[in-house]
Amino acid sequence: MSRFRVYNLCVCGVFVVAGIAAPVASAVMLPFYGDLTRIGAHLEEDFGWREPQLELPAPHYASAAAYVGHADVVILGDSFSAPGDPHNWIAHLANATGLSIVRLNIDLFDIDDVVETEAFRATPPRFVIYQSAERALHDRVGERATRCEPGPDPTPDPLVLRPLGIRPIAVPPPTQPSFGDYALPFFMARRSLPRLLMGFDDPLTRLRQLRRDAPFSSRVRNRLLFFDWDASVKLTWPGDAAERIACGLLHRQRLTQANGQTLFIALSTPDKLTAYFDLLEDRSGLPVSHLGEVCATPGLHVARADLALAQAISAGEVDVYLPNDTHWGSTGHQIAARELIREMRALGAVRDPE
Repeated sequence: MSRFRVYNLCVCGVFVVAGIAAPVASAVMLPFYGDLTRIGAHLEEDFGWREPQLELPAPHYASAAAYVGHADVVILGDSFSAPGDPHNWIAHLANATGLSIVRLNIDLFDIDDVVETEAFRATPPRFVIYQSAERALHDRVGERATRCEPGPDPTPDPLVLRPLGIRPIAVPPPTQPSFGDYALPFFMARRSLPRLLMGFDDPLTRLRQLRRDAPFSSRVRNRLLFFDWDASVKLTWPGDAAERIACGLLHRQRLTQANGQTLFIALSTPDKLTAYFDLLEDRSGLPVSHLGEVCATPGLHVARADLALAQAISAGEVDVYLPNDTHWGSTGHQIAARELIREMRALGAVRDPE
């Protein structure tokens, strides 16, 4: 048999095997549900959550392209505040308080964009909530502000909380295979085989061994899957990054509260790496978080979700962060909403009905 014919047979054999394997694989593989499994080509069967998530059937808040009308609460948020997400913290905040809420994209608006609008001047909101993932804080607020003091706190009459009373529903984990999506097996093979066979690291996600199983509902619990930027971005921060971030937040608080009616609150949003850092077996090459230092800045209004999230993880709460994702599970979102209400109460800005 000629070499040319052997070559042709081998090539045809590869296509035949692939043509058989792709439909079979698509019939058993779950599609990507988490952002980390998707961008890193990790199996949902390994890292997908297996316990139900609580969702609100009708999130009572608006995601807007601009602040054009009155709302009790204006939120500048990133993907942790994704619009339309039925289990995110904004939905739980609206349900627990009955306050009207508008969410703006933090990558399109900063505080000065909001306070300069006609709607803000004519009918100011009671609260502006600033929510940014920890890894993005320096890029968003780490500029050298000229004034690093918060300014006086407004003391308007407290808003009355009127909970909506919507009961969350338990949504089971996805179990429907990706049958017919033949691109998924090829994508997995292309992305994961170099990692499995040659030890190449994925440039966007990282896996680190844990000292003990983490409180995840996934099949794999002894390794932490996290976004590379949780580490790599913070390793590039200057030595005074915490001071710069605190100053930037204080500057935004002063701008927000200059009207004497609106209160500023920053919602601490630790990266997944920060939240599970104490469980890592090997911490070499990873940055130590300075988020707690920022949050403890005198005069800065912060809803300390970072402390509450860490306490929940330490207590064994399952899926505070989703095992296949860089974001909170429904438990984490509920914690964030609860801590925000706690800070509103501490500022004397809300009260229960008499």
